[in-house]
Amino acid sequence: MAASLVLKEPYTAVTSSHSDSWPNISIRHPGYTLQNELLRFSATDRTSAGTYGVQYAVIHTACAIVADSRFDGYLSKSAEPTDTTETQSRIHLGDNELLDSGTYFFHVPAPQGM
Repeated sequence: MAASLVLKEPYTAVTSSHSDSWPNISIRHPGYTLQNELLRFSATDRTSAGTYGVQYAVIHTACAIVADSRFDGYLSKSAEPTDTTETQSRIHLGDNELLDSGTYFFHVPAPQGM
């Protein structure tokens, strides 16, 4: 008896006009002006608080790859890594937790000895 192959209907792609209606997560470089956006993700996962976000590990991994595989980098709500609010603005989430929609900066620590 030969195995049968069942084809499913293709998924409908999300159009750009539809994706604009979702909240976004915008990733910016801390040294650039605010007009420069490095990455943008549609925040399509609903958080327990009723807001929308994306899994933290997805965002962090994408940022690390763009930053020359710097997985020691971190996300922050602040463009200034040494400002007085840094400990409050640095994002501390587990890999499977959802990062809320909004604007974030990806910081990479300076190399040792610099």
